[in-house]
Amino acid sequence: MKKLSIIIPYKDSDKNIDRTLKSLKFQKVNYNDYEVLLIDDFSNKKTTQIVKKYIAPFKNFKLYKSKKNTDGPGHARNIGINLSKGKYILFLDSDDCLKNDSLKKILKIIETTKSDIYAFNFKVEDKMNNMKRSKRHDLKLLKLKKTEILKKYLETSIVPQVISNLFSKKFIIKSKIKFTNGYFEDILFFFKSIFYAKTINTNESIFYIKHNIRNSIVNSLSEKHIHHHFKAYSDCFNFLKNKYKKKTKYFYV
Repeated sequence: MKKLSIIIPYKDSDKNIDRTLKSLKFQKVNYNDYEVLLIDDFSNKKTTQIVKKYIAPFKNFKLYKSKKNTDGPGHARNIGINLSKGKYILFLDSDDCLKNDSLKKILKIIETTKSDIYAFNFKVEDKMNNMKRSKRHDLKLLKLKKTEILKKYLETSIVPQVISNLFSKKFIIKSKIKFTNGYFEDILFFFKSIFYAKTINTNESIFYIKHNIRNSIVNSLSEKHIHHHFKAYSDCFNFLKNKYKKKTKYFYV
Protein backbone atom coordinates (compact mmCIF):
# COMPACT_ATOMS: atom_id res chain seq x y z
CA MET A 1 0.00 0.00 0.00
CA LYS A 2 1.23 3.49 -0.86
CA LYS A 3 1.14 6.28 1.68
CA LEU A 4 -0.84 8.73 -0.44
CA SER A 5 -3.17 8.84 -3.43
CA ILE A 6 -3.57 12.23 -5.12
CA ILE A 7 -6.80 12.38 -7.12
CA ILE A 8 -7.09 14.96 -9.92
CA PRO A 9 -10.27 15.07 -12.01
CA TYR A 10 -9.90 17.28 -15.07
CA LYS A 11 -12.13 18.72 -17.77
CA ASP A 12 -10.94 21.19 -20.41
CA SER A 13 -8.05 22.32 -18.20
CA ASP A 14 -5.46 22.86 -20.94
CA LYS A 15 -4.64 26.39 -19.71
CA ASN A 16 -3.77 25.34 -16.18
CA ILE A 17 -3.13 21.62 -15.74
CA ASP A 18 0.52 21.77 -16.83
CA ARG A 19 1.18 24.03 -13.82
CA THR A 20 -0.61 21.55 -11.56
CA LEU A 21 1.42 18.60 -12.84
CA LYS A 22 4.70 20.50 -12.65
CA SER A 23 4.05 21.21 -8.98
CA LEU A 24 3.93 17.44 -8.42
CA LYS A 25 6.76 16.34 -10.69
CA PHE A 26 9.35 18.53 -9.00
CA GLN A 27 8.58 17.43 -5.44
CA LYS A 28 11.68 15.78 -4.03
CA VAL A 29 10.18 12.55 -2.69
CA ASN A 30 10.30 8.83 -3.37
CA TYR A 31 7.85 8.08 -6.20
CA ASN A 32 7.02 4.75 -4.58
CA ASP A 33 5.42 6.53 -1.64
CA TYR A 34 2.55 8.10 -3.57
CA GLU A 35 0.43 7.81 -6.70
CA VAL A 36 -1.36 10.40 -8.84
CA LEU A 37 -4.69 9.38 -10.35
CA LEU A 38 -5.82 11.65 -13.19
CA ILE A 39 -9.45 11.17 -14.17
CA ASP A 40 -10.45 12.39 -17.63
CA ASP A 41 -13.96 13.77 -17.02
CA PHE A 42 -14.99 14.06 -20.69
CA SER A 43 -12.27 16.63 -21.29
CA ASN A 44 -11.08 18.06 -24.60
CA LYS A 45 -8.25 16.31 -26.46
CA LYS A 46 -5.80 19.15 -25.91
CA THR A 47 -5.91 18.71 -22.14
CA THR A 48 -5.46 14.95 -22.35
CA GLN A 49 -2.49 15.38 -24.70
CA ILE A 50 -0.83 17.64 -22.11
CA VAL A 51 -1.53 15.09 -19.37
CA LYS A 52 -0.12 12.17 -21.37
CA LYS A 53 3.01 14.13 -22.19
CA TYR A 54 3.72 14.94 -18.56
CA ILE A 55 2.95 11.56 -17.02
CA ALA A 56 4.74 9.39 -19.60
CA PRO A 57 8.06 9.08 -17.66
CA PHE A 58 6.41 8.25 -14.33
CA LYS A 59 4.89 4.91 -13.36
CA ASN A 60 3.12 6.38 -10.34
CA PHE A 61 1.08 8.79 -12.54
CA LYS A 62 -1.98 6.97 -13.93
CA LEU A 63 -4.67 8.13 -16.35
CA TYR A 64 -8.27 6.91 -16.28
CA LYS A 65 -11.39 8.00 -18.14
CA SER A 66 -14.83 8.60 -16.70
CA LYS A 67 -17.59 6.71 -18.51
CA LYS A 68 -20.38 8.92 -17.17
CA ASN A 69 -20.71 12.58 -18.17
CA THR A 70 -22.21 14.51 -15.24
CA ASP A 71 -22.19 18.05 -13.87
CA GLY A 72 -19.28 18.60 -11.50
CA PRO A 73 -16.28 16.35 -10.75
CA GLY A 74 -18.06 14.14 -8.19
CA HIS A 75 -18.32 11.02 -10.34
CA ALA A 76 -14.68 11.33 -11.44
CA ARG A 77 -13.57 11.71 -7.82
CA ASN A 78 -15.52 8.58 -6.86
CA ILE A 79 -13.63 6.69 -9.57
CA GLY A 80 -10.38 7.93 -8.07
CA ILE A 81 -11.38 6.79 -4.58
CA ASN A 82 -12.29 3.31 -5.81
CA LEU A 83 -9.02 2.92 -7.72
CA SER A 84 -6.75 4.48 -5.11
CA LYS A 85 -4.18 2.38 -3.25
CA GLY A 86 -2.99 4.97 -0.76
CA LYS A 87 -3.51 4.99 2.99
CA TYR A 88 -4.64 8.61 2.66
CA ILE A 89 -6.34 10.51 -0.14
CA LEU A 90 -5.69 14.09 -1.23
CA PHE A 91 -7.99 15.81 -3.73
CA LEU A 92 -6.16 18.27 -5.97
CA ASP A 93 -8.06 20.48 -8.41
CA SER A 94 -6.70 20.68 -11.95
CA ASP A 95 -6.08 24.43 -11.69
CA ASP A 96 -4.37 24.31 -8.28
CA CYS A 97 -0.89 23.28 -7.08
CA LEU A 98 1.02 21.83 -4.19
CA LYS A 99 3.57 24.15 -2.64
CA ASN A 100 7.25 23.33 -3.22
CA ASP A 101 8.52 20.61 -0.87
CA SER A 102 5.04 20.25 0.70
CA LEU A 103 4.62 16.64 -0.44
CA LYS A 104 7.62 15.58 1.63
CA LYS A 105 5.97 17.12 4.71
CA ILE A 106 2.59 15.58 3.91
CA LEU A 107 4.12 12.11 3.57
CA LYS A 108 5.91 12.57 6.89
CA ILE A 109 2.59 13.48 8.55
CA ILE A 110 1.00 10.32 7.14
CA GLU A 111 3.71 8.21 8.79
CA THR A 112 2.56 9.28 12.25
CA THR A 113 -1.06 10.44 12.09
CA LYS A 114 -4.07 8.20 12.63
CA SER A 115 -6.60 10.93 11.93
CA ASP A 116 -9.71 10.30 9.88
CA ILE A 117 -9.30 13.85 8.55
CA TYR A 118 -6.11 15.90 8.63
CA ALA A 119 -6.74 19.51 7.57
CA PHE A 120 -3.99 21.92 6.54
CA ASN A 121 -3.76 25.45 5.24
CA PHE A 122 -3.81 26.82 1.72
CA LYS A 123 -2.73 30.06 0.10
CA VAL A 124 -4.96 31.80 -2.43
CA GLU A 125 -3.50 33.17 -5.64
CA ASP A 126 -6.34 35.51 -6.58
CA LYS A 127 -6.39 36.25 -10.30
CA MET A 128 -9.80 37.93 -10.13
CA ASN A 129 -9.37 40.06 -6.99
CA ASN A 130 -12.67 38.91 -5.52
CA MET A 131 -11.49 36.78 -2.59
CA LYS A 132 -11.91 38.23 0.89
CA ARG A 133 -9.33 35.91 2.45
CA SER A 134 -5.91 34.85 1.23
CA LYS A 135 -5.68 31.79 3.50
CA ARG A 136 -7.90 29.13 4.96
CA HIS A 137 -9.77 30.56 7.93
CA ASP A 138 -11.59 27.60 9.50
CA LEU A 139 -8.82 25.44 10.98
CA LYS A 140 -9.44 26.64 14.55
CA LEU A 141 -13.15 25.90 14.15
CA LEU A 142 -12.34 22.27 13.28
CA LYS A 143 -10.94 21.90 16.81
CA LEU A 144 -14.34 22.56 18.42
CA LYS A 145 -16.71 19.90 19.68
CA LYS A 146 -18.41 17.95 16.91
CA THR A 147 -21.83 19.56 17.42
CA GLU A 148 -20.25 23.02 17.26
CA ILE A 149 -18.36 22.18 14.08
CA LEU A 150 -21.58 21.01 12.43
CA LYS A 151 -23.32 24.22 13.48
CA LYS A 152 -20.49 26.30 12.06
CA TYR A 153 -20.69 24.31 8.84
CA LEU A 154 -24.40 25.06 8.41
CA GLU A 155 -23.63 28.72 9.17
CA THR A 156 -21.15 28.54 6.24
CA SER A 157 -18.24 29.34 8.56
CA ILE A 158 -16.39 26.15 7.57
CA VAL A 159 -14.67 26.07 4.17
CA PRO A 160 -16.91 23.53 2.36
CA GLN A 161 -14.22 22.09 0.09
CA VAL A 162 -12.38 18.78 0.15
CA ILE A 163 -9.12 20.32 -1.06
CA SER A 164 -6.37 20.97 1.49
CA ASN A 165 -7.40 17.93 3.55
CA LEU A 166 -6.11 14.41 3.94
CA PHE A 167 -8.81 11.74 4.20
CA SER A 168 -8.13 8.25 5.50
CA LYS A 169 -9.25 5.90 2.72
CA LYS A 170 -10.20 3.25 5.26
CA PHE A 171 -12.42 5.82 6.99
CA ILE A 172 -14.07 6.97 3.74
CA ILE A 173 -14.84 3.40 2.64
CA LYS A 174 -16.05 2.30 6.07
CA SER A 175 -18.33 5.35 6.36
CA LYS A 176 -19.64 4.80 2.80
CA ILE A 177 -19.07 8.43 1.87
CA LYS A 178 -19.36 9.24 -1.83
CA PHE A 179 -19.63 12.34 -3.96
CA THR A 180 -23.01 13.14 -5.46
CA ASN A 181 -23.45 14.42 -9.02
CA GLY A 182 -23.80 18.14 -9.61
CA TYR A 183 -21.80 21.25 -8.82
CA PHE A 184 -20.60 21.93 -5.24
CA GLU A 185 -20.64 18.19 -4.62
CA ASP A 186 -17.88 18.46 -2.03
CA ILE A 187 -20.14 20.41 0.38
CA LEU A 188 -22.10 17.30 1.35
CA PHE A 189 -19.05 15.02 1.12
CA PHE A 190 -17.05 17.12 3.59
CA PHE A 191 -20.06 17.54 5.88
CA LYS A 192 -20.57 13.77 6.08
CA SER A 193 -16.84 13.28 6.63
CA ILE A 194 -16.87 15.65 9.59
CA PHE A 195 -20.00 14.01 10.98
CA TYR A 196 -18.53 10.48 10.90
CA ALA A 197 -14.94 11.39 11.79
CA LYS A 198 -13.71 10.30 15.21
CA THR A 199 -10.48 12.26 14.89
CA ILE A 200 -9.81 15.55 13.08
CA ASN A 201 -6.36 17.10 13.30
CA THR A 202 -5.21 20.41 11.86
CA ASN A 203 -1.97 22.03 10.77
CA GLU A 204 -1.54 25.75 10.04
CA SER A 205 1.25 25.08 7.54
CA ILE A 206 0.50 26.00 3.93
CA PHE A 207 0.87 22.99 1.64
CA TYR A 208 -1.71 23.83 -1.04
CA ILE A 209 -1.91 26.72 -3.52
CA LYS A 210 -5.45 27.56 -4.59
CA HIS A 211 -5.82 29.55 -7.81
CA ASN A 212 -8.92 31.71 -8.00
CA ILE A 213 -9.52 31.94 -11.74
CA ARG A 214 -12.25 32.91 -14.17
CA ASN A 215 -14.71 30.21 -15.29
CA SER A 216 -14.07 27.95 -12.31
CA ILE A 217 -17.16 26.38 -10.71
CA VAL A 218 -17.12 28.81 -7.76
CA ASN A 219 -16.81 31.77 -10.14
CA SER A 220 -19.53 30.61 -12.54
CA LEU A 221 -23.01 32.04 -12.17
CA SER A 222 -26.06 30.32 -13.64
CA GLU A 223 -29.42 29.10 -12.42
CA LYS A 224 -28.02 25.58 -12.24
CA HIS A 225 -24.99 26.64 -10.18
CA ILE A 226 -27.18 28.56 -7.73
CA HIS A 227 -29.61 25.64 -7.45
CA HIS A 228 -26.83 23.12 -6.78
CA HIS A 229 -25.21 25.37 -4.17
CA PHE A 230 -28.37 25.79 -2.11
CA LYS A 231 -29.32 22.14 -2.59
CA ALA A 232 -25.95 21.02 -1.23
CA TYR A 233 -26.55 22.79 2.09
CA SER A 234 -30.14 21.58 2.14
CA ASP A 235 -28.84 18.03 1.69
CA CYS A 236 -26.47 18.56 4.63
CA PHE A 237 -29.32 19.62 6.89
CA ASN A 238 -31.59 16.80 5.73
CA PHE A 239 -28.78 14.30 6.31
CA LEU A 240 -28.38 15.62 9.86
CA LYS A 241 -32.13 15.68 10.41
CA ASN A 242 -32.39 12.05 9.34
CA LYS A 243 -29.56 11.02 11.66
CA TYR A 244 -30.85 12.82 14.74
CA LYS A 245 -34.59 12.88 14.02
CA LYS A 246 -36.22 14.37 17.14
CA LYS A 247 -32.90 15.86 18.32
CA THR A 248 -32.52 18.07 15.24
CA LYS A 249 -33.52 21.24 17.13
CA TYR A 250 -30.17 21.02 18.87
CA PHE A 251 -28.54 22.00 15.60
CA TYR A 252 -30.76 24.89 14.54
CA VAL A 253 -28.80 28.08 13.91
